[in-house]
Amino acid sequence: MRIPRIFLIPIFSILTYISFGQYTIETVPDPKKYGQDQFISNPDGVLTSAEVSNINAIAQKIESSSKAEIAIVAIDNYDGDEDDFQFAYNLFQHWGIGKKETNNGLLLLVVKNRRKYRFITGYGLEGLLPDVTLKQIGELDLVPDFKNGNYGLGIENAMTDIQKILLSPNGQKELRNLYARKNSTWYKIISNSAIALGILIFYYFLDKSLQLYEIRIGKKKKTRQKYRTGNLWIGFGILCFLFFIGIFMFGFFHIKVYSWNYLWIYALIVGTIGIALQNASIFRTIKSKNLDISDINAYLSEFKKKQWLALLLSPFSWITFRKINRVIRNNRNRILSGPEGQNWERLHKFADARQFKYLLTDGKKKEIKLGIIEPEFWINKETKKVTNIDWQGPNYNKYETCPKCQVRTYEIKKSLKTIKKATYSKKGEGEYYRECSNCQYRLSLGLVILPMLVESSSTNSSSSSSSSSSSSSGSWGGGSSGGGGAGGSW
Repeated sequence: MRIPRIFLIPIFSILTYISFGQYTIETVPDPKKYGQDQFISNPDGVLTSAEVSNINAIAQKIESSSKAEIAIVAIDNYDGDEDDFQFAYNLFQHWGIGKKETNNGLLLLVVKNRRKYRFITGYGLEGLLPDVTLKQIGELDLVPDFKNGNYGLGIENAMTDIQKILLSPNGQKELRNLYARKNSTWYKIISNSAIALGILIFYYFLDKSLQLYEIRIGKKKKTRQKYRTGNLWIGFGILCFLFFIGIFMFGFFHIKVYSWNYLWIYALIVGTIGIALQNASIFRTIKSKNLDISDINAYLSEFKKKQWLALLLSPFSWITFRKINRVIRNNRNRILSGPEGQNWERLHKFADARQFKYLLTDGKKKEIKLGIIEPEFWINKETKKVTNIDWQGPNYNKYETCPKCQVRTYEIKKSLKTIKKATYSKKGEGEYYRECSNCQYRLSLGLVILPMLVESSSTNSSSSSSSSSSSSSGSWGGGSSGGGGAGGSW
């Protein structure tokens, strides 16, 4: 039976795609799936079986003598437009080449059709195999033979030179010290504690330096007030947040965040956020005090003078600084905006205005209590007449004027009243409504059906232990890389 020509093109395209070996990180064959003593992935036959055997023997000897894991991947091509470094780095992290405790892994990726090679080293081998050394090995061993199509010979020569470095007396000594140090319980305790202690000490002195805000009103000692916040809890929260971010970055982006190299970054983040949170907390404390707006402005003005250091060290403090200016500006506008005419004097909230609260109706008092309005009392110096000007409070936009009592206490947000409770077998019934907080006038917005209750069922997943398909399969040690290595082309 003849195949129509129209079908030959897609069949040929598929076969061509397969033959050129367009691999992704997930589809590159892992040699460890075929045995713990396998180190070479050669799915496209770039290397001969004899070359694979020779190179694998070198990798086995290196692993048995130094515990370093070396993976060699030789493919025709890979899928995507990413460069060879990103592909090799992602493959290194995906497999986890090297021991988890020491990160002593090395990957050599050879991409035949792109004429690219790339070394990627784990953290533990960056000292023995720095970038410049790997670059020399690539240019002297790989490139000349690769140009002649002798891929196996070039890789074997490079592996021989790497073996000499790792198995030399100095290399062996450094690897033994690295492995012993990384496996030491005391090393882990001391290193981790030192980082945490350094951050805590920095935050402790930062906290002490921030507790200097003694804002005075007037010259009398009794008017001195000191605002302090729970900085220890703030610092603890920041540390927990940074710890979570560190785990996230390490797990998803494979970034080694727990290192002495990044200690100053931790301190900088803690200091920056700590100063910003401290300033924001003091601002909220002053603003929420039951004080006259003239006293609040005096507090905030004095506090703003001490902001220069915070603004210099913490860009986030500019947010609080802008809020302070806005509150001072609004309060000043209220202080200067009196009734029409002359000879009006504003009354202090506590010193003078209390005696005139009888002028307020019960509805106005309810609006003040709910934070809907904030009245300012003014007295005429000549006639002694007292009047008040109402300013919008923080909850002004949450209420409307009640159609019954004409007081702005009619809540905009609708509430739900349960008429019939829902059960696990029957639906319930409820009613949406709006209500006035002053006269309890209520407007029904309609009935609603409440869904039935659902029992929380814990799914017991029975884990069936499936035996391994191949008793000889193995795995890499779970190492990671910081992106060290070298690459080139031929």
